[in-house]
This record gives sequence, structure tokens and C-alpha cells, in this order.
Amino acid sequence: MNKLCEMKKLIMNLKATTWIIPSRIDTRKEGVTIATLHVKFKKWKPLTNNAAAADERGGVVVELAIAAMDELIRMAQLGEPLWLPNSSPALLNEDEYFRAFSRAFGPKQNGFKSEASRESLVIMTHANDLLQILMDVMNVEFQVPSPLVQTRESYFLRYCKEHMDGMWVVVDVSLVPTQTPVVICRKRPSGCVIQRMQNGYLKVTWVEHVEVEDKGVNNIYKPLVNSGLAFGAKRWVAILQGQVNYIASANAHALTNNFNNIEGRKSMLKLAQRLMKSFCFGVTASSANTWMNFSRNGADEVKIMARKNMDDPSKPFGTHLSVATSFWLPVPPKRVFDYVLDAESDLLFDGVEINEIAHIASSKKAGNRVSFYESSPRKMNFLQESRTDPTGSYIVYAPIEMLAMKVVMGGGDPNQVPLLPSGFAILPDGPTGNQGIAKTNEVDSGGTLLTVAFQVLVDSATNAEVSEGSTAAVKELITCTVDKIKKALINKS
Repeated sequence: MNKLCEMKKLIMNLKATTWIIPSRIDTRKEGVTIATLHVKFKKWKPLTNNAAAADERGGVVVELAIAAMDELIRMAQLGEPLWLPNSSPALLNEDEYFRAFSRAFGPKQNGFKSEASRESLVIMTHANDLLQILMDVMNVEFQVPSPLVQTRESYFLRYCKEHMDGMWVVVDVSLVPTQTPVVICRKRPSGCVIQRMQNGYLKVTWVEHVEVEDKGVNNIYKPLVNSGLAFGAKRWVAILQGQVNYIASANAHALTNNFNNIEGRKSMLKLAQRLMKSFCFGVTASSANTWMNFSRNGADEVKIMARKNMDDPSKPFGTHLSVATSFWLPVPPKRVFDYVLDAESDLLFDGVEINEIAHIASSKKAGNRVSFYESSPRKMNFLQESRTDPTGSYIVYAPIEMLAMKVVMGGGDPNQVPLLPSGFAILPDGPTGNQGIAKTNEVDSGGTLLTVAFQVLVDSATNAEVSEGSTAAVKELITCTVDKIKKALINKS
């Protein structure tokens, strides 16, 4: 009862611009169960100033969180017929779901479609590290790095609780702010159940269950989205595994390739995380990531966007242009990934010779690494991350000054290093190839959905206008790059 009162108080203390209710999770305290509520809104205003009515409303939100957690645990533990057989990730039987579960979260909204999947992962890490990752990756925007897939936005609370026998549960469920009449992505009870195993490993079972407006996805991406690889449980598990790998790599005692301190490794990996995030933000716009749209004339056209940066030190000051395009290739993603890595001197650096100064392996998988490069004879420096997992692969890079690179390698703050990333997102085309050939949900078979994206600094002056010549130049850049890839991969297939 005291916990309910505490949670009600948290809810009612929300302010209009609150994004997260911060909390601390301490799994080291034996015998203590700590329940936390995280709430994400763009705007939230109390329905009433009446204290009794406000307390009642807080109670409703708390009851919603508890009911969502109960449903999530059941969905994580049940098998057939709730989950369809022979699917990876497991896909939900929607008719069975509405038969087996109460209508506490309401019917499916008109014009929306359901997406629900489940995936498990056995991982070696500490529970408190895993929980901290979950709180750090909480986001109201869910994105596929392609201009052909609309960014999804959601408003939800996150409830985390330790149960008996070393089990933790983290559940998300949507709330609808009073000032937002349309919900783009509604979360039914989703999240993960974390169970400590006898061998010291953790078993994570993730359930992702959403209802989304049936729009904003180009036809070539629909198999990927419908399979759960784009927004579903398998993607969440891959993100979680990647974050755990980052932690392990940052704290590894085996130092590699010019790194003589752990703090330098941590700084470099933090910078790489921001590199990847900034790359994705440069592919598509959203309400929280605004760009001025210059062109988008068709599904196969290049998308060009512009923005001005006047006060953010994490990006170069001035006027930026972003150019991106996505297309299908009839070759496996692994082959595309290997080709881009092998041909990066020509594709990424216009044939200029590049030399690796230092690198960190970001996981045990070959090709997953963060590197600093120096080009010759121009003496330009680049940060690059290459990464692959069962849901996709990425090769992303950005110019970086030598002084900033040395600061990061020495363990300095990476947050003030300006980055303007470019690169490639290499995704499988779904569980069935576009030509109807069945394949597994892995990145080494089937066809490829490839996104190529560049961000460039047009002018260091923030009041500079984007000229037709600038847009033509970036469009020619990406068109030439796409032509090189198609000639190298399709003509040799």
C-alpha cells in the first residue's frame, strides 16, 4: 500500500515539460524490492486542480502499470496457441490474445494494425547493468534508418520491479496525453522479463506488442516491418546485446592497438554510440529531430533535408545538408557489408588511401569494431564504426580533428566533439525475399535493403542559404555512390 502511495505521488509531481521521472535502481540491497515508474510525455497537464481527483487519477495510472506487468509476465511465459509455431521471432496469435486476456487495455483502434513478437536471449552480465541499459535506451521515437519508413512516436510509462527468485520485470505501456488527439504508435504491455540462471547467466525474454497506424512504410520495407525485425522483439534484444557488448569491451583488461587506458576505451565507445545515433537522426526527421525537407518526389528518389546548427557543440556549427536514399539489392546483406568494408577507401573516401591509427573490437563478432583512421596525403582523420547483428548491419563514419581524437583516446569528454556522420544501413528484406524465395531471419541470406546517407557542412555560417548548386552536388554524390554499389554487386551476381 505504501508503494502505491509513493507511485501516486510520483505521477502527480509531473510537470508540463517532464520527459522522464529519474530513479535509481540498486540491486545490491538484499531483501529490498524497488519499484520505479518512468513516464515519457511531450506535454502533460493535470486534468484538474482538485487534490482528490488528482489522487484518483494517479491511482488509475498505477493500476494500469501493475496490470501491464501482470500481462507481460504471462505473455513471456505462455507458449502455443498464444504464440504461432515455427516463427523466429515468435509472432502473436491475435485472436488467441483477445480471447485469453481481459480487455483492460481496450480494443484495437480503427485504422491501426497490430505488431507483436517475442524473443529470448541468454547473456552474461550483471542485472543492475542490464537494468541501467534499459533505462538509458528508453525513447519515445522508434526508427528504421531509411527515408522510406516513418519514425514512430509513442507516449508511455515504464515500470520496473524486482520479483521473487531473482526475477526482474520491466514493462512499458502507453498513456495518451490530454493534448495529443492522435497516437502514432500505441504500446500494449511490452518489455522484458529477466531471470537469473543457476550458471550465473541472465535469461532475457522480450515481448514487443504495439498498435500502429497502417501507413508510413514503403512496400519494399513491409516484409521487414511485419516480420518484427524492424521494430519488434528481435530488434530490442539485438540492441540490448549490443549495449552489453559495449560495456564488456570498455572494461576489458586486454588492451588493443594503441590504447593504454580503459578510460580512453570508454570515451571512444561513447563517441561511437553518438556517431550511430547522429547518423540515424540524419536519415529521417521527426518532431524531436527537425529538418527542412527539400525534395522527396517518389519512392526511388533521393531525399534531401537541411538544418542550421547555432548552439549545439556536438555538431559542427553552420548549415548542414542531409541526403539519403534506400533501395533493394538481390544479394545477401553479409555480402553487401563485406563489400562496403573492402571498398570503403573508394566508396567513403573517394579513393584516398586510409590508415588505421587505433581500434577497439566492440564485440567478439568479426567486423564489429570502432576505429580511428588517417587519410594520406590529405591528413584528414575519421571515426568509423562497423557493426552487424541478426537484425542488420551498419558502417558509419565522420570526420574528426586530430586534437579531438587525441583527447578522446586519452579518456577525455567525448560529448563536445562535433560529429556529422555518413554511412550505410544494411538490412535484410524480411523473412521472405521480394522474389518469393523463403529464407531465415539472418543477415547472411536473402536480399538487402540498403540505405546510403551523407551529411555535409554546406557553410559554417548559420545564416547561409542552401543553393541549388549545393543540393545538386550532394545528389550527384549519392547517385554516383549508389551506381558504384549496384555495378559491383548486381553485375557480379
